[in-house]
Amino acid sequence: MPKGSRRSCARAGRAVHVKSFEAHRARALLAARLQLIETTTRLSNHIRGVLKTFGLLPGTVRGLRFDARVELLLEGRAELALIVTPLLVAWRQLREQIAVFDKSILALVRASSVWALAIARKCGSGKARVALARKLSVILHAVWRSGEPFRAASTQAAA
Repeated sequence: MPKGSRRSCARAGRAVHVKSFEAHRARALLAARLQLIETTTRLSNHIRGVLKTFGLLPGTVRGLRFDARVELLLEGRAELALIVTPLLVAWRQLREQIAVFDKSILALVRASSVWALAIARKCGSGKARVALARKLSVILHAVWRSGEPFRAASTQAAA
């Protein structure tokens, strides 16, 4: 067995850090949310492309969501609606699942404060603050990287 393998490290008595189940779960949750956001973006861009082919541009109408703007453009265009409506249904379902992930992330952040209190009792308040700040920064960085805003207020209202 090579000198640098895990087995030789284990024999030498060195501790090997293994991430907790919660850490893996949080990363998987954030990665799944990011995947849905990227898929939603690709789908909305495809819908825009189909509409543009027929000379229709959804643009931005103040106060209307993307799907409502698209539906306004599809009025009176049954042939085009046959193509775009299924894509729009899929877009809406993805948005609903993103909202479910947002709710889970909010619960995870709330649970993090309890986790930090447990660390504070065990290791001291300074280490607990650093641990909580790091955990929250990882979550917020993942949300920031996705480019999709985190809507905590809307998930609380839905609960």
